Amino acid sequence: GETVPFEDFEKAFGDRVAGIGKIVAMMAPWKDPFYIKRVWCDFEMYTATDLKQEVIIAMPPKEAEDFRSSLLTGGVSEVWAALGAVKVEQAEASVKEDKDRILKLIEEGPGFHHLNCAVAEKLQGWIVQASEGYLKQRLEENLEQSADGADVAQLGEGVGDLLRQVGKCADSQKYLEKSRNIREQQGTLQTPEGAKLLRNLGVVYGEQKALKKGLATLREAEEIRIKTGTLETSDGARLLSNIASLHVKQHLSREESEDSDANHMDEALRNYAKAQAILEGTGDDRTDEAAQ
Repeated sequence: GETVPFEDFEKAFGDRVAGIGKIVAMMAPWKDPFYIKRVWCDFEMYTATDLKQEVIIAMPPKEAEDFRSSLLTGGVSEVWAALGAVKVEQAEASVKEDKDRILKLIEEGPGFHHLNCAVAEKLQGWIVQASEGYLKQRLEENLEQSADGADVAQLGEGVGDLLRQVGKCADSQKYLEKSRNIREQQGTLQTPEGAKLLRNLGVVYGEQKALKKGLATLREAEEIRIKTGTLETSDGARLLSNIASLHVKQHLSREESEDSDANHMDEALRNYAKAQAILEGTGDDRTDEAAQ
């Protein structure tokens, strides 16, 4: 048939979306939703987002239950990465010709990268919103002192990390500090899991320019790693790299007197070297994690 210019197609499709006023995206299965594997669905979400129309992301009851269970066991990070890797060019359509046409139109219009990023940002925003909502619900149940307190602490840590990744450091700090308090009450702060929490909290302090507080928190995490024999691990190496990074930031900010600047750089180099030695010893120095 006749080729329609992207601008004409975009307007016609956009008018339909605007006329409806909202779209509903069904996340099922929530870990690998069929919705984002369909070319038309990806383009629909992009169009609604671009036009600032309401996008309702929903889950069937069983999927919602599984989602909440995964939140409590720290399984959201994998989904976060998966939803951030949307590739409309790899999506499918019932009719191959439809797929070819829509992909050609996208390529000539916003481009694959722009569309993929817009859809991924929307989906990741949903993950953050849904996770934070469930955490607030659990905190309102006052479970800190119960047997479920450890689950709530882990949930707070996961949500705090997601919020940090989307730049909401103040909210991230609030939930990470809440998780720290729960772990202290439960007696589980002096564990490798507690050290991981303190590492995340120290990083958040650093990103908010509370460098001294961040460094003190990271040092506390290091002490726990040493006591539990887990410093010589990839997590321990990451912690040492974070410590080094905050020393560099202190040096650059000249937070203290110039006489101490050299000490900050010496400490940074020492911790970077320790981190590298650990990664080489564990064989993790060639991984993406080491590159970070």
